[in-house]
Amino acid sequence: MANAAPAVSDHRVPDRGADREAVLRLVAQLQEDFIADDEHAAIFQRMVEAVITLTQSAFGFFGEALVDPDGRPYLRLIALTDISWNAWSRAMYRQVETGGLEFRNFDNIIGRALSQSAPTIVNDMASNPHTGELPPGHPPITTFLALPVHKGDTLVGMIGLANRPGGYSPAVIELIEPIVQTCGTLISAVRIERERRAAVELLHEAVEAIPEGIVVHDVHDRMVLCNSAYLDLYPKSRDGRSLSLCFEDLVRQSAELGEYVDSGETEAEKAAWIDWRLAAHRNPSGPLFQTTRTGRHLRIDERRTASGLTVGLRTDLTEILKTQTLLRGSEAKFRSLFDLAPLGIARFDADDRIVEANPALCTLLGRDAALDGAFALVEILHDDDRARFQQTLKTVRDRGRSLSGEFRIVVEDGAVVTVLLHAAAVPEQGGGAGVWALLQDISERKRIEDVIWHAAHHDSLTGLPNRTYLAEYLAGKAPGSDGPGASFGLLLVDLDNFKLVNDTLGHEAGDVLLTKVADRLAKGVRKRDFVARLGGDEFAVVASNARSVAELQKLADRLLVALTRRIPYGDRSIQTYGSIGIALFPPHGRDARELIRSADIALYEAKRGGRNRAVVFDGEMLREARARFDAAQTVRQALAENRIVPVYQPIVDLTTGRLDGLEALFRVKSETDELIGPAELASIFEHHELGRAIDLHMLDLVTADMADWLARGIDVGQVAVNVCDGELGRHRYDERVLKLMATRGIPEGRLRIEVAEAALLRTEIAAIAPTFAKLAAHRVDVALDDFGTAFAALKHLKSLPIQQVKIDRSFIADIDDDPASRSIVAALVRLCADLGKKLIAEGVETERQRDVLLELGCRYAQGYLIARPMTKAKAEIFVLRSFAQAMRREIGASDVAEVADVLLPAVRAS
Repeated sequence: MANAAPAVSDHRVPDRGADREAVLRLVAQLQEDFIADDEHAAIFQRMVEAVITLTQSAFGFFGEALVDPDGRPYLRLIALTDISWNAWSRAMYRQVETGGLEFRNFDNIIGRALSQSAPTIVNDMASNPHTGELPPGHPPITTFLALPVHKGDTLVGMIGLANRPGGYSPAVIELIEPIVQTCGTLISAVRIERERRAAVELLHEAVEAIPEGIVVHDVHDRMVLCNSAYLDLYPKSRDGRSLSLCFEDLVRQSAELGEYVDSGETEAEKAAWIDWRLAAHRNPSGPLFQTTRTGRHLRIDERRTASGLTVGLRTDLTEILKTQTLLRGSEAKFRSLFDLAPLGIARFDADDRIVEANPALCTLLGRDAALDGAFALVEILHDDDRARFQQTLKTVRDRGRSLSGEFRIVVEDGAVVTVLLHAAAVPEQGGGAGVWALLQDISERKRIEDVIWHAAHHDSLTGLPNRTYLAEYLAGKAPGSDGPGASFGLLLVDLDNFKLVNDTLGHEAGDVLLTKVADRLAKGVRKRDFVARLGGDEFAVVASNARSVAELQKLADRLLVALTRRIPYGDRSIQTYGSIGIALFPPHGRDARELIRSADIALYEAKRGGRNRAVVFDGEMLREARARFDAAQTVRQALAENRIVPVYQPIVDLTTGRLDGLEALFRVKSETDELIGPAELASIFEHHELGRAIDLHMLDLVTADMADWLARGIDVGQVAVNVCDGELGRHRYDERVLKLMATRGIPEGRLRIEVAEAALLRTEIAAIAPTFAKLAAHRVDVALDDFGTAFAALKHLKSLPIQQVKIDRSFIADIDDDPASRSIVAALVRLCADLGKKLIAEGVETERQRDVLLELGCRYAQGYLIARPMTKAKAEIFVLRSFAQAMRREIGASDVAEVADVLLPAVRAS
């Protein structure tokens, strides 16, 4: 679709470096403006104007890509250069300001770019068949560039530019690519916020439409949500029922204002009522009833959610109770209403027998004939509910108060019907008290509640209980619900290669894998055991009545074997493995929280120890976990307070003694200015996000030191900086390196990146090969650190552009008396020589080790024999002294004094 560029332009973007810096500044400004300002249209308008200036275009636009109900994309303009030429065009631009102008023509350039979702360049508008007709009077368009904006794989917008002198080229697209990506992120953020606001408005609208009063209190018992119906029920204290008000304060305020009849008149009665109401709120066990001073009779239902919220429902029963009063006042009215009422109504005598019942109750109970004093409802109640039902009626009679409860009735066809019973005491002729009751069939409501509960407590993919269900299940078991002292085990299961399956075969294969694993775990345990999916590729097994760690270990071994069986998928099969952390209640945890923590720590050890294994928790693991946590906290605080310090260890040529370069090592400066070394902080590099933050911070510090040395004429050779993040390809590490080198004037060939072999194993070679290749293209060497300690070193040497190899210190430590270590080093020397790789030995501490390395042909080394890691200032002295010694060897002793006269002032100054 793109046409050839006119001959008047070579399509180069002038001053690429300056333009690139302008682009990056614009990206940063866009992000800052977006965070600080809600006027997104104005932000995008400024972006369009800046891009027009950067690309030397005449005018342009930016729009959001949307999809109509038929699935066809269209463009709604957000920002547009004002090039109006008449009254009609001025009206069109006003339409853009209100977000109403849309492009839906798929036969022009914009439509084709949208449908193809690819950049479109037109440098000869006259000969392009898809340019479309311009409105009369529109300024002519000579060249045009359409850039679709994506967020991930989703088309979210488009940038259009026109009339760049000489036309457009890929170089222009490359120049503004960071702006395009930023626009994709900003549009995605706008959509997310738009959806969030719509969801909140929908929630508030739905809650407001409910006729019952609804109120929600948070975990601190402060009111966070209520509707108008709730406020209308409390006219005396309505103004005081504000959001964030604590429930206890609300109750005391309402009692003081005399909102309720139930709260009494005296201070003692009010205090007793307040204590009762607070207790009922904190431990809700059933509905409550209140009568307000305005004559309203309210039913209060409160429930506590799994996250600690308290949800309250207020139902106005005033009209129902008024109906009961009218029935007592007029037998005729009573009988008609009694017979026609859709709810079951019954009057019980002192022996709990039904002496009056309306037709609705007969229908509910499945009985055709009218019920008289010969029928006792308790006879058809569910066995488990009879005692509670009789106690409810007794309480109503004895205390003369209303009570409610849910009961199950077994009707004549054997079906179980759940009814909600509201009972109230009424005086009987001749003294004593009878009971009137309303019975409502809530079986369908209970069924829906069960469905909702099941959805909230089970995983939708596997059907297993979810994390919420597990927490509730363990909370019930941990105190010993199976009997005094009953023990049980918790196994946390995590798949070792699930991410690889998702990345290589797709999420559908991942879902098949998870479903099959869930089935195998469920079949691999006893019926009384509990299996849950916690999310992602993590599962849990609760082994009921497990008596020993050995019993849990046997169960874990069986599950590991079951997991390793290949899973068919299409025309191939999936091989999977699992790691398991084991904890036993009560020795490994006194409650559910501690038990989960212990099992999780054991799972961490299983993965760190090689995966595809089961590990039982012990106390030492907890101490190590706390040490890892403390180390991470120390480093996070040091990063925030700029207390990260690089120290430098020299690398020398063993054959000449010349300095070859320095390796920058990570240290943390304590509050007493002491440097904390790697022994205390080694575990933090297992934390990927924290390790990545350290990598970037060290890169910034080391390149700053290098720039200072270069500026002062101190030649330190090649400086190495370590990287612990194996997923370099996903985080644009190469761009960060090259930008710092360019900004700080560091020549090519002076910087080396050292990547630990174990870090590379966490990602695919194809994902990091482009990063390594780009670094190599700019003569940034990559060294494979700790070589020989992992499992895929030779694969990396073969497949990646790695220029240097560092022998792990474990092979050097006993090279002088261990034939195996010597043979390994000799083999590595030959291997690196054949592959053209530079070989460096780490951890050289004795002269004998140095001599053996020289005998074997290993030329470069570092270690305590040469120098310990040192601060920047001491490293400068070491470099200058090394230079002086080299000059002494080269020019002879007669000129040493002259050399000293040159170097000693610099050494003293350092």
